[in-house]
Amino acid sequence: MITKSGILCLIVSAVALLSSCTHFEIYTAGEAVHAMRYGIDTDFPVSGAVALSGCRSVRFAIRAEQDIPTVRKQAKEALKEGFWCIVNICNDSQGLWMKCARTFRGFPAKLILEYSVVNTDAKIANDAFIATVRSTGKGNAHRVLALTRQDVTDEQQRSGIGAALSHASEMLSAAEYKTDFSFTYTSVNKAQVITDVACSGPEDIFVIYEAVQAHGNPVIITVKDTSAATACIREGWQYALTAFVPDGDGAYLDSVAGAFAEAQGGHEEFVSTRISPDPEYRLSVNGEDIPLYTAKSEPFGGIYYFCNFDLDEPASVKVSSRASLEKVEMLPALFPIERDSDGAVSFTIDRPCRIAIEKDGRNTPLIIFANPRSEVPQGDDVISFGPGVHHAGIIRLGSGQTLYLAPGAVVNAAIEASGDDITICGTGILTGDDWKRFSGPTLDMLNFKNCKNLTIKDVTVTNPWRWTTFLLNCENVLIENFKTVCSNMINDDALDLCNCSNVVVRDCFLRCKDDNIAIKGMDVAGLPCDNILIEDCQLWSDNANNFRIGYECDAPYFANIVARNLDIIHYSHLYRPASYFWCNAVFWFQPSGRMAIRDCRFENIRVHADGGNIIMIKAESCVCKGPSGDYSEGGSLTNIVIDGLSVTGNPDGFVGNMDFKGWSEEQNISGFELLNCSYFGQPVSLSSDFVSVREFVE
Repeated sequence: MITKSGILCLIVSAVALLSSCTHFEIYTAGEAVHAMRYGIDTDFPVSGAVALSGCRSVRFAIRAEQDIPTVRKQAKEALKEGFWCIVNICNDSQGLWMKCARTFRGFPAKLILEYSVVNTDAKIANDAFIATVRSTGKGNAHRVLALTRQDVTDEQQRSGIGAALSHASEMLSAAEYKTDFSFTYTSVNKAQVITDVACSGPEDIFVIYEAVQAHGNPVIITVKDTSAATACIREGWQYALTAFVPDGDGAYLDSVAGAFAEAQGGHEEFVSTRISPDPEYRLSVNGEDIPLYTAKSEPFGGIYYFCNFDLDEPASVKVSSRASLEKVEMLPALFPIERDSDGAVSFTIDRPCRIAIEKDGRNTPLIIFANPRSEVPQGDDVISFGPGVHHAGIIRLGSGQTLYLAPGAVVNAAIEASGDDITICGTGILTGDDWKRFSGPTLDMLNFKNCKNLTIKDVTVTNPWRWTTFLLNCENVLIENFKTVCSNMINDDALDLCNCSNVVVRDCFLRCKDDNIAIKGMDVAGLPCDNILIEDCQLWSDNANNFRIGYECDAPYFANIVARNLDIIHYSHLYRPASYFWCNAVFWFQPSGRMAIRDCRFENIRVHADGGNIIMIKAESCVCKGPSGDYSEGGSLTNIVIDGLSVTGNPDGFVGNMDFKGWSEEQNISGFELLNCSYFGQPVSLSSDFVSVREFVE
């Protein structure tokens, strides 16, 4: 092994590390993330390994053909010692790529081949990568492969590295290996393709999510700027195989190691949705301890906590934590907080509510659900789950049936429901713990199709494998005191109302990583999205939009959508300018396919700013892709009123742009009103400098 002074690798649980390195038998990107997550390298040599004893991975560089023999010899030695290896071919010569692929053909799959591309043309890069993969032969059938694009500008990278890489991923995704491991030169397993993403600062973290979203795998993070290393590690380490940073002095390296340690440690490991045996918090109500459940949220602390209890009368609540509560905040701030002498905080709850107790922003909060007491349903058409953990697979509901989850029930299940007079109730928990991302027994976790008189109330849903709640062609729907504690992955939309009419969403708490409330048209011959009321709710999106209205526009029209008295606890921490197609906003209106969105009203919307920027309103008639195919034209947006939008909290870095753009004289935006809107006490109007009114807007 070659070691280098001034290079730091963080050692986490040395016994576990060493045993992990010698017992991997299945080599995919999923296993690689566990084996290589803890590497920190501070240089990128022309050739040779960079590591210290105890680090789980080493990295080699090949810039020219003459480097191959040296790296081949050193990689063999590293593999014998139990390390995972990354061999980076730092040259976009397809001939060199193929020679390296043949050279390492017979090596163990714990050696990752990473191909660097200088040419920024996505098609050339992808074609070269695929050609190289085809040349690797049967000996590389299980090799994990990485693709990185190096000297691209920040603007090029932010414009969609995920999109640039997705073409290769889609072409490779059709590959399947038979049980006898036979190999064809035209195939490679999509699960074996990972990407290397370069980060200049925390504003680039969203690129990591785009790369992950492109093919569902972890990535390698290369930190290009030492000043940004700590932020990048804190935000993105869960997705990283390794994090590479430039050379720095001892104090700087110590700070990077500290950031890595803080990101990885100090939090309870998520095992499943369960009562936590050793929670970071302790919560008592009138002196009685309340069980705390765990939910997953990467990269915001790894896990967080939530609880449910019934509230009949005012109750005294006390919260303590292993971490300091000096900067604790309640969102929304419904009740005054008192600090106790022992470092805990206390407050009195006098009504049912849904609040977040935050000691460090959105990282590892405690979510409190004080529920109104409800009756236990009775009858032959009731399916009940009592306290304890249940593995129910698919629960199918038809007309007249009720699903009841008792307090303390944790039910691993998917739901499929169709018919009239269907109810789901009880303060138990539905979880998707039994399934991995995109691999559940149904497409989405809760599926309601062609339902009339549907009621969903009191339940908590967590850890879905795709969209959390999907309603299609449903009428007369009540969703009340419904809670989603998600945000473990992108694509976990909290509530998708598709071709639904006469819907009331009331007293709900929705946290997810993707869109919170998405109103869509998914059936060109289906119902309009009409008469939808959302009121008295708390919304929290970590990576996407709190409201997305449109994009999929296969519906006769969208109309009469009303939202009022809402608290936006958190908006996306990934700011992107309004010019980006995949920008994020609090309100994103996307009429497409000549469909009309009209007569909508949003009142008394309270946005909590955390110092980060977000687009407040993005209203653009644009071309998207719906279930029926690509739309050729935008749609229209007419008579939209936003009355009483206010932003409070931390103003640092907050701009809150509002952007309006039509498609044509016919498919335009007209009658959009902003009334009584303010940012930190200052009025907002169409003449504000952060409001952009572009073409085809009246």
